Amino acid sequence: MDRPLVILLVEDNEDHAMLVTLALEEVNMGYGLHWVKNGEEAMDYLYQKDMFAKTEDNPRPDLILLDLRLPLMDGHEVLKAVKESCDLKTIPVVILTSSENQGDITRAYSNYANSYLVKPMSSDLLVKMVNPEENTGSNGIDIRYNKANQKVDNSWQVRHRSQRRANE
Repeated sequence: MDRPLVILLVEDNEDHAMLVTLALEEVNMGYGLHWVKNGEEAMDYLYQKDMFAKTEDNPRPDLILLDLRLPLMDGHEVLKAVKESCDLKTIPVVILTSSENQGDITRAYSNYANSYLVKPMSSDLLVKMVNPEENTGSNGIDIRYNKANQKVDNSWQVRHRSQRRANE
């Protein structure tokens, strides 16, 4: 990868955004973290509209960290729009939310979320997920998973559908 990993964080809660930022700074690998506070800003960023029109300042993200409970346009709507877009659907989307609601989990995976992480968060798993030295996936990203519903570091709960059906 010629440039640092670009992560788009879509999170309306400033404290949660700060925790993610601090977790990524722990590994000090030059991540380009871009933070937007609602779903409409996320879509404007992704399509480089309005205040995000300068492409050199707002590059295409390599990974989206997406909260579900967002103002203006919720995370489910953002996820669906991203995964239905020919231009955006290859960007991995990790749901990072406080919701443990089975309906939210099912809906997220039905709309092709790559992973579903439940807050509160410890920084270890997040750092492992985005650390290019530990992965080999496309665009330098290989989302690491544990088995569904397995506790990770006693503070993260990861839910993952092991593999998307090849025909979907």
